[in-house]
Amino acid sequence: MYNGLEEKDIGFRLYEKEIFDACVIKVKAGTTGFKGGDAGHGGRTFIKIEDIGGADIHFKATQNEMEKSLIMTLYGDAELNVMIEGLEWITKKLKENKGER
Repeated sequence: MYNGLEEKDIGFRLYEKEIFDACVIKVKAGTTGFKGGDAGHGGRTFIKIEDIGGADIHFKATQNEMEKSLIMTLYGDAELNVMIEGLEWITKKLKENKGER
């Protein structure tokens, strides 16, 4: 059973950026910041990475009783380049908005 946060249900600001090379990805991230609790009472965070133009990026998500994982496989130099920039940007935005613990 999937119980993840859907983009349409976000109750906080999301930031997005398109990253260009020989391919194009869009990254989107946001967080409520720290709220002092666990999944039931703590903060919420949203991260999305989307191929919007020619990226040879493969995603595999598994969520069941035995495993929860997300695997991204990148093929090509441009894919590595845009993913590095995207992950750095996501990290920056989340750090800016996390607040204090």
